[in-house]
Amino acid sequence: MDEIAEMDAQEEEKKDPGYLFKQLMASINPFASFVIDECKQQGEVGKEWTLEESIFQKKGQAEEAKLQKNSSEMFTIYKYLNDPLMKVKSEKYCGNAEDFVQIKDLFPLRNLL
Repeated sequence: MDEIAEMDAQEEEKKDPGYLFKQLMASINPFASFVIDECKQQGEVGKEWTLEESIFQKKGQAEEAKLQKNSSEMFTIYKYLNDPLMKVKSEKYCGNAEDFVQIKDLFPLRNLL
């Protein structure tokens, strides 16, 4: 029953005029779809993402505030590092703000270029 509801939700999403563009951009960079959503909202963009400190060479260097990023910043960081093993967390987009998740687990690899 849940699978049918999920399929219906996917069909409704495909009717969105910007769906194809969003999918294309997400195939280039997985954070693109979040950037597009935030642009549509046209409001104050919050720092919804938290980077894991392991992306820095020396641990303990980064302040917590510097690890907080918005989707456009994550787009840039991912484009620079291009590391699907990079770990992030986001209560808004991942649902669980306690655990860090690898990028490859957040986004299906079949959709990434």
